[in-house]
Amino acid sequence: MGRKTWLPGRTLGKFITVNFGISQREQKDIVERISDAVADVAPAVRGLMKGLAGFKDTGKHMLATWSEGVSVLRGTRT
Repeated sequence: MGRKTWLPGRTLGKFITVNFGISQREQKDIVERISDAVADVAPAVRGLMKGLAGFKDTGKHMLATWSEGVSVLRGTRT
């Protein structure tokens, strides 16, 4: 489709449907499952950040990156 990068949105969704056979509804379900998984794991990451001093910065970056990724996938990037 003439693009080198893909941001989430209608064009990417159509590309995924055409090339991989994953419907728009299935794509939304996948994004929801990813979002739920991040929400489920985040408390454990925060706990490790408190318990392992050397993990604090890594955990902080993980949580920020996951949050940004979920926001982009949902189209709610700020």
